[in-house]
Amino acid sequence: MAFSLGYWVWSFLAAPYPVPEDFINASPATIVDHMLDSWTTQPGAFTPEVRAEYVRQFTDPDTVHAICEEYRAAATLDVEYDNADCGSKKIQCPLLAL
Repeated sequence: MAFSLGYWVWSFLAAPYPVPEDFINASPATIVDHMLDSWTTQPGAFTPEVRAEYVRQFTDPDTVHAICEEYRAAATLDVEYDNADCGSKKIQCPLLAL
């Protein structure tokens, strides 16, 4: 239950078009407030200015669609590409792993 409720945004935003877009576009402030409130247990962690900027971004239908497409890709295409590369490619740039 905790996992499902804690990571709801991943499955919600990855849902087929136009479901999440329609919900978000209908009330951007509602989804932003719920999202930000679920990311912290500290009241006031996100200032009114930060919330307003999130809402501003979520009032643009093209931005909302792009966000959803990114989550859809993470749940589909990205997994396919990762599986295809698994064990067959090496990172080519300098890397520091801590």
